[in-house]
Amino acid sequence: MRLLQLLRRESSISPWFVAFISCVSGISNALILTIINAATKDSSQESNVGYLFLFMIVIGIHLISQRYMLVKTVREVETIIHKIRLRIVNKICNAELLSLEQIGRSEIYASVEKEMQTISSASMAMGMMCQSAILILFVLAYIAWMSFIALVLFVVLSTIAVGFYWFRMNELKKDIHASMTLENELFDALTHLLDGFKEVKMSEMRSAELSNYIGNISTAVVDVKGNVTTQISIINVFAQTSFYFLTAAMVFMLPRFSPTYSDIVIKIAAGVLFLAGPITNLIGSVQIYAIANVAAENIETLVAALDRHIRPASRRRSRPLVFRKAPFGDITFEHVVFEFVGMEGNVSFRLGPIDLTILSGETIFITGGNGSGKSTFLRLLTCLYFPTQGVIRLDGQPLSEANTGAYRNLFSVIFYDYHLFDRLYGLPDVDMQHVEELLERLQLKDKTSLVDKKFTTLDLSSGQKRRLALLVNYLEDKPICVFDEWAAEQDPDFRRYFYTNILEELKVKGKTVIVVTHDERYYDMDYVDRILKLEEGQLVPYP
Repeated sequence: MRLLQLLRRESSISPWFVAFISCVSGISNALILTIINAATKDSSQESNVGYLFLFMIVIGIHLISQRYMLVKTVREVETIIHKIRLRIVNKICNAELLSLEQIGRSEIYASVEKEMQTISSASMAMGMMCQSAILILFVLAYIAWMSFIALVLFVVLSTIAVGFYWFRMNELKKDIHASMTLENELFDALTHLLDGFKEVKMSEMRSAELSNYIGNISTAVVDVKGNVTTQISIINVFAQTSFYFLTAAMVFMLPRFSPTYSDIVIKIAAGVLFLAGPITNLIGSVQIYAIANVAAENIETLVAALDRHIRPASRRRSRPLVFRKAPFGDITFEHVVFEFVGMEGNVSFRLGPIDLTILSGETIFITGGNGSGKSTFLRLLTCLYFPTQGVIRLDGQPLSEANTGAYRNLFSVIFYDYHLFDRLYGLPDVDMQHVEELLERLQLKDKTSLVDKKFTTLDLSSGQKRRLALLVNYLEDKPICVFDEWAAEQDPDFRRYFYTNILEELKVKGKTVIVVTHDERYYDMDYVDRILKLEEGQLVPYP
C-alpha cells in the first residue's frame, strides 16, 4: 500500500474530510435508488411530484459533492507530485556525480517523468474508487434493510469473486514490476541510440547488435505487458460476468430462503444492477491503483537510493574558504588516489597517487592517451569526485564536502562531454553589448543570439556549440578555466586562434588555465608554464 502511505504522508487534506465528502456523494447516490424504488411503489400523482422534488435535490447534492471530490483529489495529487518532484530535484542537486552515475539516468528519468505521470493519471480513478466504495456500502445497507438473506447471499458470492480478483492481481504484481523495469531498460537503450547516433552509423555491426538488443527488450516488453493486459482483461470479463451470476442468484436462489421474495424481487434486482456501475468503476480503479502503487514503490526506491548517496546535511553545510590572496594562492594534491570500484567490489581503474601543486595564474597543458585518466583527473581537480585516499588543498585548507561549493565556484569548465544550456542560468546581470561582441568574435553572430537570457537556437555544429560554451565561459569570468579537448572539433583557423589568441589573453588576465589537449604543435607557446602527462593513471615526465 505504498501509494496510500505516500499520499497520506504528503497530503495537506485530512483523510476524515475526504471520507466525509465521499460519504455525502455515496449516500446521495444510494438515495437516488431509494427514491426511484419508492416512486415505483407509490404511483399517485401527488406523491410522484414529491419524489421528483426529492430526486432533483438528491441528484444536485450528488453532482456537487462528486465534482468537488474529483477536483479536490486531482489538485491535491498534483500538488503532492509537485512537492515530491521538487524534493527529488533537490536531492539530485545535493548528490555527487559519482552517486548519480551509480543510480543511472534511466531510473531517475523514469521516476521523475513516467512514474509521476502514472500517479497523476490515477488521481481521478482514486477519487472514483472512494466514491464507488462508499456507494456500494450504502446500497448493500439498503439491500440488507429489504432482505438480510439477500445481503448474505450477495456478500458470499461477492467475496468469492473479490477473493479470486485479488489473488490474480497479486500474481500480476511481479509482472507489472517487470514490465516497468523492461520499459526503463528500453528507454535507456533508446537514449544510447540517439546520443551515440554518429557512432552507431559508423559501424554496421554495432548498429545491428544495438538494434537487435532494442528489439529483444521491446519483444520482452510486449510479452510481459501483453500478458498483464490479457490477464487484466480476463479479470474484467470475470467481474462483469459475476453480476449476471449475482442477479441470477437473486432470481433463482433467494425464493428458497425468503417467502416474501415476490414483494422485493424488483427492488433487490434493481439494487444489484445499480451496483454494476460502481463495482465496475471500483475494479477498474483498483487496477489503475495497482499500477500507480508500483509507480509509488519505484519513486520511493529512487528516493531511498538518493538518500543513501546524498551527503548528510552536516557535511553539506557550507563553510567558507580563506584565501591567501585574490583569487587564490595554490591548489595542492597530496598523495591523491581515486579508484573506480565495480559492482563486485573490484577496482576497475586507479588514478594516482598524485602529488601536484597548481599555482594561481598558471597555464598548464595536460596530455595522455585514451584511458590514461585525464577526465578522472579533471573531476578530482573540480571536486566532482573526491579522493579515495589523500587530500586536495586550496591555500593549505583541505577540501571536503562542506566547502566544495565555494571551491567549485572558482571554476568555469567546458568538459569534453559538456552540456550546453539554452539559458544563462546563474548569471543575473548580462551585458548585452559584451554578448554581441563575443558573438561577433566567436563567429556566431549570424548563427544565434541572446534574447531574455535565452539563446534563440542551439541548432549549431559541434564546433559552434563549443564556441557558444566558450562565450558563457567569458560571461562567467571565473578565475580558473578548464578546457577538455575544446579545440578538437574546431576548424583549423579557429583552432589556431584558440591557441594563439584566446589562451594567451586568458593568461594576461591572470586566469589559471588547465587545457587537456593533443595539439603538440602548440606545446611550445610562450604562455604555457607546464605540460603534464598521464599514463595508466600515473603522472609521468614530459616529454
